[in-house]
Amino acid sequence: MLTSEFLNIAGVYCDGLNRDGVNGLLFFTDQAQNLLGYNSGQQNIVFDAATGRLPTISTEKDKFEYDAPDDVWRIIGVLNEANALSPLITDPFNSDYGYRNYTRTNDNPLERVIIGAISYYRVQNVRTFDAGDGSPARVLFTEQPGDTNGIYYLWAYGKTAKLTSDTIPLSIKPPYDIKYLLPVVMLLVRGFKDGDIAESMGKIEGLRREYQKEISKGEQGQQRSSVNRGF
Repeated sequence: MLTSEFLNIAGVYCDGLNRDGVNGLLFFTDQAQNLLGYNSGQQNIVFDAATGRLPTISTEKDKFEYDAPDDVWRIIGVLNEANALSPLITDPFNSDYGYRNYTRTNDNPLERVIIGAISYYRVQNVRTFDAGDGSPARVLFTEQPGDTNGIYYLWAYGKTAKLTSDTIPLSIKPPYDIKYLLPVVMLLVRGFKDGDIAESMGKIEGLRREYQKEISKGEQGQQRSSVNRGF
């Protein structure tokens, strides 16, 4: 559904509220999209459509902080693709890929993560920061990242498009625009109008969980086979 069409429908159910302005329908629709779209569902993991892999970041020696792509909301972790490192590399933190100085102890074991049926090693010497209003998500290496290209992968959740006009497409696609986005817009408008936003947010949280579950029903490349434990 076009954003302009959605606003026409929302206006009917929101007592003819104006489209524009600080408390207009466009503002509430943008906020509703954020409440639904900023989620930790499997469908919200960002992939590079050109490669089918997680997006990569290139690093430089002695540069520790990096911005994530504009479509990233939260960086869950920084990873190395396990298959790309084996069989020559059994421990990527002691390799020659520019991050051999990472320190590992018995309390800091190497962790393997499977995303989209691809196996990765998790880099533990990082800190991450969510995207803000006008600022990108960031990753800060707490050890020397080295000069790399195509080695570090971002495990991240995406964010919704900022609705600054009714010509920008909705991030919540059919049929979820009517099933979830419209009720959330209505709850926000009524919550602010009646002065009971806390009650509205409680109902919105239930819709958000339903939406996240609904969009994650398709195949997500999760491993379903039992782990071979040697017995």
